[in-house]
Amino acid sequence: MRTIAADRKHLGAEIGFFAVLHTWGSNLLHYTHLHCVVPGGGFSANGSQWISCRNGFFLSVRALSRLFRRLSLEKLVNAFDAGKMEFFSSLEPLQDEAERPTEKGRRRGT
Repeated sequence: MRTIAADRKHLGAEIGFFAVLHTWGSNLLHYTHLHCVVPGGGFSANGSQWISCRNGFFLSVRALSRLFRRLSLEKLVNAFDAGKMEFFSSLEPLQDEAERPTEKGRRRGT
């Protein structure tokens, strides 16, 4: 959120927020997610003024989704390349890089 909010194309402000990690849903099944409290704006780069978000709109969900997806995939690939990920049961073939899906959903070997 801070990266997108700082971008002048979106808000152009330094924001703050806090988040609470939940690891279960209301049905008490595993469902990892965050609840975030974010003010409706942030401070300018030099801290001299408050920049409010547009009425009824904070940040682009599309931009947030793309950045989150890219960063998550980078972290997963780095963990795999560093040997910090293991696959079990029906996912065991994914240990072989040629069997891992690409961004387009196809296997690398095809």
